[in-house]
Amino acid sequence: MNSEEEDAVALVLIKRNRKHQKRKHRFWVHPLLQPRVQTGQFYTLYNDLIQDENKFFCYFRKSRQSFNELLNLIINDISGEDTNMRRCIPAIERLAVTLR
Repeated sequence: MNSEEEDAVALVLIKRNRKHQKRKHRFWVHPLLQPRVQTGQFYTLYNDLIQDENKFFCYFRKSRQSFNELLNLIINDISGEDTNMRRCIPAIERLAVTLR
């Protein structure tokens, strides 16, 4: 076997090995971020804030009533769509982050 043939065989073997190697799994949403709906800051804090009007006002600089009115005005503009890959960020959370 000459040098060119050896190079060709080596190249074929390298390509075959690369083809059969497992690719490192990459997540669309990392497992640490998946329980965000249950344990995320917004969901834990918002439930506490709606119980106390003064704390709600201090946090958002709006009353609960004006927060809900504003949300109703813009909900169609800021709502996303859920996909097969992931759920969208709810409009109420988007508004809360914007006001904060």
